[in-house]
Amino acid sequence: VDASGTIYFSEGAGSRLFRWQQGVAIVVAGSNKRVSADGKGAAASFNNIRGMVADREGNVLLADTASIRRVTADGSVTTLVGGTVTDAAGASAGWTSLGSLLLEPSGSMVVHDASKHRLNRLDTAKVLSAMPFMPGNRGVTEALGGAARVGSVGSSGMCSDPAGNVYLLDTRRGVREQIT
Repeated sequence: VDASGTIYFSEGAGSRLFRWQQGVAIVVAGSNKRVSADGKGAAASFNNIRGMVADREGNVLLADTASIRRVTADGSVTTLVGGTVTDAAGASAGWTSLGSLLLEPSGSMVVHDASKHRLNRLDTAKVLSAMPFMPGNRGVTEALGGAARVGSVGSSGMCSDPAGNVYLLDTRRGVREQIT
């Protein structure tokens, strides 16, 4: 849902983005091809849309398998960053199955890779940093920092509060975990 209240969603296959408009689902971008390709409207394609969030400009930012893509209101799709984005030390994110996205008040984005059980923060300059928890091991551990583990986070299982704290919803246990 964007700032004006427009609802965006994808179908089960995750290859098309829709906008709910006056009671009708309108295809904004994508096709039945399951490959990531930039373009406009049906000329663009997605591999597997997972999490999505609207930015301040009214664009939809979405997780498409191993990339973060931006879709404008007119259906123009561009890839912002892919799984090969590196952190300050030069280590690749190696994303393979992005899920939840969270846009923070600062404009930074928190990105959850479901297959690696890892969170990264991507700042507005596209600088990547690992978040100090969930460092790649699935499980449930009540702890601080790198020792903390959360079981299963769904594609809409992440939120933050005005103070900047990040919360994850563990969908298997049905509990919310504060992680910062």
